[in-house]
Parts: sequence; structure tokens; C-alpha cells
Amino acid sequence: MSNSSKNILIISPNPWGKMFVSKHHYAVALAALGHKVYFLNPLTFNGFNTQLSAAIGYDNIKIIDTSLPQWAYILRFKAKSIYNYIVNLHIKKILKTTAVHFDEVWCFETNLYPNLSKFKAVKIIYFPADLLMYPYQVKVANKADLCVTISQTIVNSLVPTNKPTLLLPHGLANDFYNYASQKIDATNYNWQPSNTIKVGYVGNLVRSIIDQEAILFLVNKYPNIEFNFWGAYKANDSNLSGNTDSATIDFVSTLQVQKNCILHGATNTADLALQMQQIDAFILTLKIVEGGDYDGSNSHKIIEYLSTGKVFVANFIVPIYTHTNLFEMADSNPSFYQLFDKVINNISNYNNNEIVEKRLQYAVANTYSNHVNTIYTQLYQ
Repeated sequence: MSNSSKNILIISPNPWGKMFVSKHHYAVALAALGHKVYFLNPLTFNGFNTQLSAAIGYDNIKIIDTSLPQWAYILRFKAKSIYNYIVNLHIKKILKTTAVHFDEVWCFETNLYPNLSKFKAVKIIYFPADLLMYPYQVKVANKADLCVTISQTIVNSLVPTNKPTLLLPHGLANDFYNYASQKIDATNYNWQPSNTIKVGYVGNLVRSIIDQEAILFLVNKYPNIEFNFWGAYKANDSNLSGNTDSATIDFVSTLQVQKNCILHGATNTADLALQMQQIDAFILTLKIVEGGDYDGSNSHKIIEYLSTGKVFVANFIVPIYTHTNLFEMADSNPSFYQLFDKVINNISNYNNNEIVEKRLQYAVANTYSNHVNTIYTQLYQ
């Protein structure tokens, strides 16, 4: 069953768009294997509506856009049992629109669909990639055949469900894999720093979780370094979450006028993978707030950074990578600044052939296609 062509529904909290995260990459990987993938965009609240369209530029992927009236959104918080009943009826409309029987549901959404069995799939995978903050998010796993996640924190949250759970690192898309494998085949990377050292950051710049203070500190302290930023810097340019408060607007505006900053904007995976090859070092600067919805246990950009072979510095400890020595981690912003300075001033040592090889080998071992095989091995055992 796992090797035959299947109809697969992916339920995503992030809509289809130019910027890809794990949900989109899994859709592409599954479609490349010959499966027919239906990508369910986040439920919106703008009247009763369900539409099916092709994903432009991708074979075997169709996009489902679906909505409910605004009053249903209010019921979600005021009368959850009534909301759940309405959503279950709406699922029937989704199934009627797609007119297929789903062999698998891959649910990355933790909030909107409480009973995944209503999609009538043969197999159900619950794949929370964000922390489970509420009991109802954990209960979604009750109908799953397998839970998959990228964080030990989330694994711990799922223990009460007694469901089989698989912990996987984030995956590597094919565009990044191709460059990494070419470097491995070359065996001698012969890296030399640019005349002007180039530092890169990949991520949505309008997310409140970004440590704006840390980024601005580096940009101001190192005017001779070229800082490259990939990711939306306007909320309406992002298909991922966005924030438009005054602090974020000021942060982006400050970066835009800095002579040593280049904002590339939202970039598709192929172009991003190509452009990142020119970078000498990367940074990972996020705010870890105790009790918040992100604990720093993993980040999807890490595997992409590693696939370039280049060093990067994080301003927090990433537990899943603590003992790998693949990149540099600090436990506070002051130590992050010191560590960044040390790396930049000794960058050739941090990008020597031996460590570059280790980063590349780790990255290519964690492609999305490899992860799909791992998931299927457990799902169909």
C-alpha cells in the first residue's frame, strides 16, 4: 500500500504560497513519488465556500480553499461543540468537492479539525510542528494511526494519547539537496571567504518571534559585513504568519535603509537554495519566551543552513543539536554577540573541510523523501 499511488490530504495551518515550510515540502515530496496530493489551506471565515485548483508549477498537487461564515469563528470560542458539529458538516462538503477517497490524511493543523476520522481516510498522521499549548490540541491525536513531530517537547505532550510517535528532524528540500550533494561529490570544498563577508538570515521578518534587537545590534556593529535577509518583510507578502505592530514596522524600515543590508523578500525554494550558496555564515536569532508557543527545540531553517556547509550562530541552545557540534550556540544575547565575533574573526577555521563535510552529510541524510520513507515504514509496519 505504501508504494502504490495514493490520494493524500495535507491539512496545513500555513496556506500555499511562495514561502515553503515543512507542510509544503512534504506535499512536494509526496507528489514527486507519484501520489495525488490535496493541500487544504487554512480554514477562513468568509461565507460558505469550497474551491479546488491546481498548484501552478507542481504536478499532482491541488489546492483546496475553504471557508465558513464569520459567526462560525465566534462559535469556535463561545460554543465549541456547535462549532465542531458545523466543521464536521463542512468536511463533508470538502470531500464532495474533491470527489476522491483519501488513503491518507497528514494533519499539521492543531486547532480547526477536532476529529480527523471525519475525513474518512484509511490512515491518519497527526503532525504537530508547533508546541501543543491546549488539551484539545493533544486530543486531535486520538484518531491518528501515527504521530510525527520535530520536537521532543511535543513528543512529551503526546504521551497521554498512547499513540505511536516518531521524532524526526526537519527535512531538506531537493533544491538544497542538489547543491549539497554536488559539494560532497567534489570532496575538496576549498572554501574561501568573500572579500566582503556575507552573513545570511532566512525567515519571515514580520514574525514577532524574531529577536529584532540581536539582528540590529549585529548590523550596526559590523558595517563592513553584508547582511542578507530572505523572507517576507511586509505582512501582505507572506503566506506564513505575520505581525504589523509598530516595533516590527520600525525594525524592517531600519534594515531597509542600512547600507550593509539586502532584503531579498519572499523567495521560492529554488532561488533561495541558489542564492544561499554565496553566503559565508548564517545567524539564527529568535526570542525564546518561557511559557510561549516556541521553545527553540527546533527550527526548519537549520537544515537549510547546514546544507550549505557554512557555519552559523544561534542565540539560544537548540536541544536536538546540542551534541552534534555542527554549529555554534549561545545561551544569551551577550554570549551570542561574543560568539558571533569569534566566528567572524576565525571564519576559515569554522568553515574548514572537515566540519563542512559533517554539515553536508547530516543535511543530505535528512531529505523529505527519506523522511517519507521513515514515516511509511512505521505507518505500514
